[in-house]
Amino acid sequence: MNIPKSSACTNSKPCPELAALRAAWPNLPPVQRSEKLQALVDKGYSRRSLARTLGCSESSVRDLLKLQALTHEEKEQVDKGSMSVRKALRTIKSRESHDGNTAKPKAAAKKRAEVEPFVPVFREWVRSLKLQNELIVRNLFFRLKGAKGRVDPDSISTEEAQRWQSCRDMTSEEVIDDSRPQRQAPDDRRGPGRYLSYLTEWFGRWASRLVPDQESRRVLVDAAERQFMVDGPERWNTYRVIP
Repeated sequence: MNIPKSSACTNSKPCPELAALRAAWPNLPPVQRSEKLQALVDKGYSRRSLARTLGCSESSVRDLLKLQALTHEEKEQVDKGSMSVRKALRTIKSRESHDGNTAKPKAAAKKRAEVEPFVPVFREWVRSLKLQNELIVRNLFFRLKGAKGRVDPDSISTEEAQRWQSCRDMTSEEVIDDSRPQRQAPDDRRGPGRYLSYLTEWFGRWASRLVPDQESRRVLVDAAERQFMVDGPERWNTYRVIP
């Protein structure tokens, strides 16, 4: 039975189950109030209509509903009076904050572990570009962090799309080479802007195949950039002499 949130009943009197709760309300301990309220919310009652019928504030209803997050032992403490409702709410808030702060580093560490095998692949790709100087390399890193890696379907042929689907049978280097934009690379000696745009498109194409998740691609670029800072440009051997 799904009762519309806007109605406590069709007339001025509350429905039987809500009327029973209102009659028993003064004698119910907090946790039992919480359980009764949750049962009514699950049936479709709004917090506002419950608060109006029970003669309490909507915030009080919300706080009581939060008590459902307590452990069995904590609920017993609240009902016995050894833990106040206010302290119980602080306990819940503290636990939620800790869980959230713990989950974020774990998720970040998981992404770093997932992209770690691709850092050497990324480094070799940058080395193969033979860019002119360190400033251009840093500019490339900056651009790649914003690369969405989404390719316009109209920009690739049917044959190319079929090859993309079979990248599981290809090495990372083969995927990178196969993802090169099907147009001539601009001459970077006439200005790096157009060439960097070409490289950004190229990265978006191969990275979207090897690292499908966009956030993970950002983690990959960050990890590679940190490695570049540690190694120094000489070890990446990325610069070439312009004749």
